[in-house]
Amino acid sequence: LNISNHLTMGQIRDFEALIELGQPIHVFAEYFGWSKSKAGLIVKNHLTNQAKQEGLQETQTSTNIIGKMMAEDKKRKYTI
Repeated sequence: LNISNHLTMGQIRDFEALIELGQPIHVFAEYFGWSKSKAGLIVKNHLTNQAKQEGLQETQTSTNIIGKMMAEDKKRKYTI
């Protein structure tokens, strides 16, 4: 689930930009050609690893961010 296993260096920069913008999961899935479930797992893993690297205790932060991304994705699914 590590992004370096799935993406080139240029794509990693794009991935980071999408994270910073708080884009919904479907954007990651469409942009990188992943399923929504795979995109969700990769984003969640990345956020968890990022928190660990920053020396933070694993908190609800990554879970909250991924939850917001998934919620936003669900809202857009039904928007016409």
